[in-house]
Amino acid sequence: MGEALHVILREIKQGQKMMSDMNERLMNVEQKLMPELNGKLLNIDTTVNRIEAAQTEDVIGLLKTRRKYTDTEFDYLHSRLTHMDKRLYQLEKRDGR
Repeated sequence: MGEALHVILREIKQGQKMMSDMNERLMNVEQKLMPELNGKLLNIDTTVNRIEAAQTEDVIGLLKTRRKYTDTEFDYLHSRLTHMDKRLYQLEKRDGR
């Protein structure tokens, strides 16, 4: 039984060494990748902010264009309504003589 215990202890120590080596390699990979990933995330954040700002400017531009169109349309309809009202008044006045 003593021999079997030594074998088990040796395998446990080997397993612990392997775990320690794997942990060290993982930490090395993490140390190498984290600065690169942080840089890429910062790049993505900057790009998203730029896109959001551009979208806001685009929406404002579209609203201004739409407002000009609406104002022009309103002026036209107001002019037509005024003209029709004037014409109706003239016809009523002529018939009422």
